[in-house]
Amino acid sequence: MVRYTDSAGRGPDLETIQTQDLPGYLADYERYPHYGIWAALEKPGLEFVGWFLFRPIGDARYFDPAWSDPDDIELGYRLKRSAWGKGYASEGAAALLEKGFGELETERVIALVIGANVASVRVLEKVGLQIERVVIDPKSPEELRVYALNRDAFLAARNR
Repeated sequence: MVRYTDSAGRGPDLETIQTQDLPGYLADYERYPHYGIWAALEKPGLEFVGWFLFRPIGDARYFDPAWSDPDDIELGYRLKRSAWGKGYASEGAAALLEKGFGELETERVIALVIGANVASVRVLEKVGLQIERVVIDPKSPEELRVYALNRDAFLAARNR
């Protein structure tokens, strides 16, 4: 179960995963070979503790042009409760920003977070993203925050 997502309070729907999610992710790898979803594994036993997402947001089923440009790269993650508070979110997010702004020459990264998710807000701000706008998610009454970081700001902060 997850707490701060559109699927909060309910388990995954296997049919949706099989017929929509997985085919969509696989198609993303064809269109965007250097982006995707990475598993988060905890050492030493390599237990799966979650995943990180780094991909163009324009193809996401929840994309809204009022929130961002379709070419923006979305940073996201979900971690099991057992992995919370261990620095994995910050470590994974920072690594993907390095890859994006360095190797891939990404221009802009965004992240969407429910305002009540204080821990994720802290992670995004720690790795350099700044709040750009606050919107109300039409699927729920939740406040949704759009965080962003552009390449020039990332490189300037890294060179300080």
